[in-house]
Formats: sequence, structure tokens, C-alpha cells
Amino acid sequence: MAIDYVVNYACVPKRTLGTDGILARLKGRDQAQRVIQVYREAGDDRPFEQMGFEFTRTHADGQEETQVILISDLLTAAQELHPLEGHCVGCVANALKRPFGCFGRINYPLTDHAERWLLLQLPTPSDAPLVWSLLGETLRELNEQSAMVESIRPQGVYFESVLNPRRRLGEIAMSGNNLFYLLFMLGTFEPSRSAITLLFFHAIPRNLDATDIFNLTPAPPDADERFPFLLSADATLDDQTLHELKQFFQALYLGWRTETAVILDV
Repeated sequence: MAIDYVVNYACVPKRTLGTDGILARLKGRDQAQRVIQVYREAGDDRPFEQMGFEFTRTHADGQEETQVILISDLLTAAQELHPLEGHCVGCVANALKRPFGCFGRINYPLTDHAERWLLLQLPTPSDAPLVWSLLGETLRELNEQSAMVESIRPQGVYFESVLNPRRRLGEIAMSGNNLFYLLFMLGTFEPSRSAITLLFFHAIPRNLDATDIFNLTPAPPDADERFPFLLSADATLDDQTLHELKQFFQALYLGWRTETAVILDV
């Protein structure tokens, strides 16, 4: 289980297979590879053409439907990605610097370390008063809705810690539940929302005056110089969640820079 996202920049691959079509093929390929690995580790040496697994889907009316998914079907569908990979080289939306790098994923459960890191990035009234004020306004609007996250935290599926980490920022009290709702439960990131989110988490410089903040969207032509991306993902130092979160913020940055929405599938 994961949070999937895509910088929905118009390109030949998306026009050919569709955003949903590419995502389905990427997820299917990853799923096939994981299942093959499980079989191999269990000593099953059958060719993958003979492998399959059951998938149970629960419909809105509560009825369950079980399907048998063939590994060969998933891999055959994924083959349609290969002829399109060349279009990803040098693409301005390729956040992950790989074929279809505009598509990314944050895997569950989110680690306690990464949640606390997110809280530490937030502005205080002394270091970024205007951004802090914006955060306070946003939180007041979302406080009641974010309470719904409390019901899923104890399940041990979405969060590593059953405890809700907290940090006080002057008059503002923030928690991991607030942050999860703010980042992942409000739907698509339009460029204006991406810009404000980048400020909240100090992914771009935020010692700005009101005019600079108001004029963040659309991104100015010299945004790379005036507002460089500040977060560095390091797979050797960051835990998995933190590494993936930094990649997500990179996707938001590219979405803002290219005036492109970043779509979530939570």
C-alpha cells in the first residue's frame, strides 16, 4: 500500500497510454516483480508464465469480488511502456530522473522519524512570520477535518507509530495527523497549493515579503535562481519514508515550476 502521485505534465507517453494507463502498468509491473520474488524465495522455480495470485476487490456496496491475476498479463501490459521511455530523458517533469520519473510513491507505513522531520520543517513566528501566519489560517480551516486521521493511526497500516507526534509553533499546535491530512487528503495539488506547501516545509526559501508570496504563482522565469529547491534526498542517510517524502516535494516543485498539477492516489 502506498500514496501514488504524478506530475501530470502533458507528454507523448501520457497522450499515448493516459495517466491512469501508465500508473496501472507501473503498479502492475512492481506487483508482478514482488510476487515473483515471493515465489522464488519459497523455492518455486516455475516460469512466471505459470504464476498468478488472487486479488479481492471490495465494491462500494460491500460486495467482494475475487479475481485471479496472471503475472504474464501484468508483464505483457508493462511492455507497452518500453517504447515510450525515451521521451522521459530530459523531461522537465522527471522528478526521479528515470523512465516515467514524474510518477512516484510514498510507501506505508510512514515512519515516526519522517513524521517528526516534517514537523521540524514548519515555520515559527520568529523565523518566517508571514508563512507561519498562512499555516495558522490553513490549520484553522482544516482542524476538524484532520481529526478523521485519528481513526486510521491505531491500525498500524498507515503509520509506524500509534502515537500522534506533536509540535507547538508559537500559538499553533501541529500534529502528525494534521500534516497527513494537509498533505495527502485534500486531493490534487494545483501549482498555487504546491507553492504554499513548499514554503510550509522549507523546500524553497521562505524569508519573503507579502508581495513575493502573492506573486509565487505562476512561477517567475527566474524561479530556479530566486527559489532553489532546498531539500536533498539521500538514500544512504534518510530512512525510506523521508527519502520518498523529499522526492514528493521535488515533484511539487516541478509541478509549480511547470504550472502543472500533481495528482494523488492515496
